[in-house]
Amino acid sequence: MVVSDIIDALKKKRKRIIFNNVGLNDNDMIIIKSYIEENEKLGYIDFGNNKIGSKGASVLMYAIRGTKVKHLDLSNNLIGNSGLAAIARIVETSNIEVLNLSDNRFTNDGMKRFGTMLSRVESLKKLDISNNKLTSIGLELLIDGLRENKSLREINMSGIKVPIKIFDEFYEALEEGNVRKLNFKFDVKQKKKIEELGIMVG
Repeated sequence: MVVSDIIDALKKKRKRIIFNNVGLNDNDMIIIKSYIEENEKLGYIDFGNNKIGSKGASVLMYAIRGTKVKHLDLSNNLIGNSGLAAIARIVETSNIEVLNLSDNRFTNDGMKRFGTMLSRVESLKKLDISNNKLTSIGLELLIDGLRENKSLREINMSGIKVPIKIFDEFYEALEEGNVRKLNFKFDVKQKKKIEELGIMVG
């Protein structure tokens, strides 16, 4: 029933598709792929709080490739590292400006390709990777990408702590970029130092 509703909305060339917390899975992404590709007006997709895994994420991203989609919310799904790599490949050359990947079970292993994407993407303005299992290893890969990124204005890393040993690198990457709002698991000294860059810290 849900899939038929999505197909119906896509056939009607709706600009916004919001199907949050309705049990969508990888097979559903395969079914709706061609309808996404054919909707030249589609600009906003919210499939948050579903059961989309790496395969579904990959299928969805290849459907989005070449479309006008600027807002993509896949928060609280089951994307994992391989799904994250597929997302990074497409986002790098897409029109996506807002990307929400919070709570998606990816770890340090998924960040290499993602960091490369950040160093090259020109459209992405707002990124949410909060509540994923990243440590200093994964964050260093993220930092490498941030050093080259000039498009991002807002990053949500809530639930992710930046260890003291790499904080200076993180700070330098922010100093070189254009981020103006940042959420992460900080201490008072870190918060104060970043705010000195004119960045709002939450």
